[in-house]
Amino acid sequence: MNESEETIEALRPKVEEAVQELIRQRGLPRTFTGVLEYHGFKIRVQRPVSYTWEQNNNIKDATLDYYKSLHAMTEQLNNDLKKRRAEMKGVAKSLELSYPNSESIKHGFTVAILG
Repeated sequence: MNESEETIEALRPKVEEAVQELIRQRGLPRTFTGVLEYHGFKIRVQRPVSYTWEQNNNIKDATLDYYKSLHAMTEQLNNDLKKRRAEMKGVAKSLELSYPNSESIKHGFTVAILG
């Protein structure tokens, strides 16, 4: 992490606290999401939500059991998908060796200027 990134990370908590105070001063809900204008600047407030119900062992509820089973299936599908993508990439490379001039091969182009 360079010095600029470190400075930004160090300021992040102060900025978040200031934005929360601005939300409070304007009488907006504590959970406000949207755009605030402040001295000509637009501040976009987002509140991503994540769930960790699969780790909750304190609640006994059939819905939670269903959630946990869906989570387990999703994890399995993600693992399977990762394996299939790797397999597909290997097969694609094999096809490329057999048909190097095919229109099915698309090459990207990226340029990086390093200083």
